[in-house]
Amino acid sequence: MESGTGEPLITVHIKTPKNKETVQTAPNATVKQFKELVSQKFNAQPDKICLIFSGKILKDDETLDKLDIKDGLTVLSAMMQIQQGMQRLTNAAPGLLPGMGINPMGGTARPPPAPGNMPNNAYNMQHLMSQMVSSLNSGQPGGGVRAAPPNPEVAYQAQLQQLTQMGFVDAHANLQALISTNGDLNSAIERLLQQRDQMT
Repeated sequence: MESGTGEPLITVHIKTPKNKETVQTAPNATVKQFKELVSQKFNAQPDKICLIFSGKILKDDETLDKLDIKDGLTVLSAMMQIQQGMQRLTNAAPGLLPGMGINPMGGTARPPPAPGNMPNNAYNMQHLMSQMVSSLNSGQPGGGVRAAPPNPEVAYQAQLQQLTQMGFVDAHANLQALISTNGDLNSAIERLLQQRDQMT
């Protein structure tokens, strides 16, 4: 099959913690265009999708060919379920998120930033998730530290393998992120990306 420019389409696998789909696209498509195709497969809004390739969050203005995303490779969609989870949480406990200072519509209960400083939706979702994890951890007995399973390497073997496949190659950091998030792959990815950003 060919794109509108006569170039052959590439097939990219999209993997979530629960599903795997394939999407055909032009090799020079922008991430934003690619997200629109992915959103159709997963029935999600494009601005709520966060794509990760080789341990890096993909930005809307980047192109797949510049990111070296080629035919047959896999891209991770780590945060697609957040919107559904937030809705379930809001329905089950309507006062919980506002009580934590979190606006369930994708931000905090603080006043919005000035229009010129408005962060994008992916940033809002990442910030929201970080706040939720911090709030939940700080409210736990024992200073917010979760007990690791008896043998975390075995318990989190599948998640460790997925992190390695996504380009997170520091096994120790991967294991620590999984232990601190009780094996939650999406939260571990967030933690690893935050650590990477702090180092640069």
